[in-house]
This record gives sequence, structure tokens and C-alpha cells, in this order.
Amino acid sequence: MIRDDIVQAATRIFSRRGYHGTSMQHIAEELGMRKPSLYHHVSAKEDLLFAIHQRLIDKLVDGTLEVVSSSLGPEEKLRRIILVNTEMVTGDVDAVSVFLKERDAIAGERWAGVVAQRDVYEQMVAGVIRDGVSSGVFAPSDPVLLTKAVLSMPSWASMWYRADGPMSAEQLAELFSDVALYGLVGRRRSD
Repeated sequence: MIRDDIVQAATRIFSRRGYHGTSMQHIAEELGMRKPSLYHHVSAKEDLLFAIHQRLIDKLVDGTLEVVSSSLGPEEKLRRIILVNTEMVTGDVDAVSVFLKERDAIAGERWAGVVAQRDVYEQMVAGVIRDGVSSGVFAPSDPVLLTKAVLSMPSWASMWYRADGPMSAEQLAELFSDVALYGLVGRRRSD
């Protein structure tokens, strides 16, 4: 297990410089340590990138599993899934940015593992959409395609969201939920 402070430093540096533009020396300097000391904790730069990916996907799967396992109806489950995703994205914009931009730098079995977890996550969300369609809550459509569309909104917010901006994470999740559930012209839920 790689120390948290090392992963956080790598996240900041990868976000600013890009994975390929970052050296282990850059990360060591960010931590205020010598490069040989860093190698005592991490054997390769890819280990850090993998740790960033793994932590994010673990967080998404765990949060989504909690929602999917609840007794809530499909509409509220989808709202909560979007909230989990949006809070994760807005809570760690650098890590999500690295996750999205640098995913091609992870190869082999490690990448296959991340993809497998991502698929589990997307299947859980698609299952909620399928349940909503079969119960008549959601209009008939392709659950896999809708899952990708719904999850893209919060995921790509990492490219533009700012904590000091006009909306909180909760407000942003509410907006994304309304767009996902009602479209741009549809009804809004009554509060």
C-alpha cells in the first residue's frame, strides 16, 4: 500500500504536468524528500497512477453499491448515484482529471482490472435504469447508452468545476439529476 501523502503529491503533479511530463524527481521534490527515499515507498511511477485510478473506482463502486442495495425507487437511486459521482468528482478534481486524461498510460492486467471495476460500476447504474424502465418510471431506451450519458455529466465536470463557482456539489448534482431524469424540456420534480 502506497502512503496517502505520496499518492496525493503524485495526483497534484500529474494534474499539473501530465503523467508523461512528470518524473519521480518531481514527485520527490513535491514531497520534500530525496528520490531514493521515494523509491523506498514506490517502485515505479505507474504504481502511483494505478493507485489514483484504483482509489477513485473503489470509491465509486462502494458508494454506488450502497445506493443500489437500498430500498429506494429507481428515480431516487439514480439521483443518489449522480450525487455520489458528483461529490467524488468535485471533491477531488485533480484525481478525476488524472483518471480521465491519463488512463492510456496504464497497461496490461492493471488496466484490465480498472476496466473490470468500471464495468461493474456501470452495470449497477444500468441496472437501476433497467429497473426504472421495467417499472414504468423511466421511458423505454437503451440502459447502457443512457448510463454512459448520465455518468458523463458529473465525470466531465472535473474539467470545469470550481469549488468557488456559482454552484455547490449538491446543487450541481441536482441539476445533473434533473437533466438526466426530465431532459431540458420535461417536468421538474416538485419540492
